[in-house]
Amino acid sequence: MTHRRPPIIGRMTGQRAGLVIRSKTTLEQTMFCYYVRLYIVADPENGSAFRAAWQDRGTCRELCRTLQPNLVAVDLLRSLNSDSMWLSIEFWLNEEAHLHARNLPTRITLNEKLHAMCDSIIDIGAFTFPTRVESVEQIRVAEARAAQE
Repeated sequence: MTHRRPPIIGRMTGQRAGLVIRSKTTLEQTMFCYYVRLYIVADPENGSAFRAAWQDRGTCRELCRTLQPNLVAVDLLRSLNSDSMWLSIEFWLNEEAHLHARNLPTRITLNEKLHAMCDSIIDIGAFTFPTRVESVEQIRVAEARAAQE
């Protein structure tokens, strides 16, 4: 039995800082690629600019919108231990979409703006879930077998 999952919708909860962008892509069709970055923004003036860039109508937020539907969401989290540390998690439809976007003019402009505001940006890297060996088809086959038992 196949269950349709609802579309991803925007939500803001808890201490999340300023940004969650969601497109209406369903979860069942793909394996997401998550790209994680750490931002260090020591200068308080730059910190204000950084926060403003990720809020409604902010430069970074608007640039991210142009990368949809391949960029499903961006979560921006502020450290509880340091006002100068931020973590972003980008949710891409798949690894190919993430790799393709790296060379797009919009992504290059976004990176330039972020580098201008930050003292340091550490690209932690790309992650997937489920793991690559668990393709969508393999998951469907396993679910079908479990349903028959």
